[in-house]
Formats: sequence, structure tokens, C-alpha cells
Amino acid sequence: MSAAAPFASSQEEVSKRRLRSTQFWAAVDWLTQFGDDPDREIYPESWNGALVPAPFWGSYNTPGWTANGTNPYPTKAERAAKPFCESSDEWVQPDPIAAEAMLFFKGWLLLNMGVYARVSGDTAKWEREWTMSGIDDAQFPYTHSSAASHVASQWRNRMEFGGLH
Repeated sequence: MSAAAPFASSQEEVSKRRLRSTQFWAAVDWLTQFGDDPDREIYPESWNGALVPAPFWGSYNTPGWTANGTNPYPTKAERAAKPFCESSDEWVQPDPIAAEAMLFFKGWLLLNMGVYARVSGDTAKWEREWTMSGIDDAQFPYTHSSAASHVASQWRNRMEFGGLH
């Protein structure tokens, strides 16, 4: 076994992980969890005040429910009238990277691309256009830099809301 074999294996694994990060199952929650969690009225009482803020019990989605299609930035008046999420088809966002949410996903995707570039030495691979899977098999073109620039722009433009979430 050559000294390069373990490196090649690591490079291949990182490449597979990054590729999976652009396919449907990587963003399955965002692409399938629309509106409010239909189970939030039956959350265990032990979540009241622990996972769900007590003042919003019964009208707040548990952490982990991505709620695509809810107003990502309600005004204070909207929050007071309908705490916390209001759903509408007009707010459904088919592209997980362009979405006004999913920071955790975008960060993981960009981190995987950066790790691949560092491990493999191939800094050009993800600078070539690739596509992100979205709702109804839609495909959205990006490069590593364009996705990172988009996320940075979203963060800068949302400071009044505490940044991107």
C-alpha cells in the first residue's frame, strides 16, 4: 500500500460527503416540512419552558422543525397577533441556499466544500458550477464562492433581525 492510498481514500470520502450535501436528502427537512409542525399541539408537557418558551406554548415550533413557508421575519405586531409562525404558500422557499433560513445547513455545506479543498488540494473543483436540489426536483446553480457570498449578504442584510437564522 502506498503512502498516497490513505490520502486518496480520505479525499474520496470528503468528495462523497460534499456531493450528498447538494442532493435532496441533505435538505430533506427544508424540502418537506412546510408550515407549522402539525404535532405541536401534542408536544410533551416536559418541553414547555425547556424546548418551547413557556409564553409561546402551543404556538411555537420545536427546535429542529424547519417550517418552510412560514414568515421568516415577522414584525413585532405580527408576532404579538400570531406568535410565532404564520404559514403561507407565498413564503415557501424552494432553494435551501437562497432560503431566509437554514443557516445550519448552509454552514455545513460550505464547511464540507472547504474541507474537501483543504484535504485534496483541489481548490477549483467546487468553484465550477454545481447544482443544489430544491423542491419538486428544481436545481439551483452555485459555486462555493457564490453560495458563501450569498450567505454573507443575507447575514449583512438581516442585522435588524439578529442576522440570518
